[in-house]
Amino acid sequence: MTLLIATPIRAAELWAAQVTLGYAESVRALSHEMPIKTVVTYALDVVRARNRVVGIVLGNADFADVTHVLWWDDDNWPEDRSIVGKMLALDLPVVGAAYTNKSRPVRFVHQPWPGNKFTLDERGCLDVRAVGFGFTMTSVACLRQMAEKARDYWDESIAMRCPDIFGQLYEDHALPGGEDVDVLLSEDYSFCKRWREDHGGKVALYGGGVISHAGAHGWNARDVVPT
Repeated sequence: MTLLIATPIRAAELWAAQVTLGYAESVRALSHEMPIKTVVTYALDVVRARNRVVGIVLGNADFADVTHVLWWDDDNWPEDRSIVGKMLALDLPVVGAAYTNKSRPVRFVHQPWPGNKFTLDERGCLDVRAVGFGFTMTSVACLRQMAEKARDYWDESIAMRCPDIFGQLYEDHALPGGEDVDVLLSEDYSFCKRWREDHGGKVALYGGGVISHAGAHGWNARDVVPT
């Protein structure tokens, strides 16, 4: 297996981007521990940035040997870097690490199935509706399968066609009073919705490590208040 780390950078210019030290040091150290390739893209919005990664990985011969992509945002870092190898060994189409938002009230970013308790299987995984893509691994086979069905568009910045597999989707939502409304999903939830509904895939959550999410504080699972 060959791993590629993909990080959408939020900056007008790549070298002007500000990333957390936790992210930078973790990627640097990991590069000495296992063979990895990296793709760092920047865009005015994360939808185009993530689609750009897919276009580069699937359309560039330099990445023909890549089997998995770790979507790793520049404000996240693992407490133990061995989680990367453990997630890779699972060899799942879509598996995300459990991490939280970065403000109070602190909550996990993934979407569980209604009524599904946080009970991990023998692999340390849980079947969920969706995961955030701050620290999520996908197989290239999964990306290729989704790209074949997606609408392509031309990305002038890299002079390449990109499949729109992260474009935001709508989903039905029932308000407490019973009214049905549409909600606009984030790009990562939209990816998971496409994978589940259009391709019959499953989304796994891996609970075998702690991921910190940088805000004014390094938010992680220990900040969640049980309800």
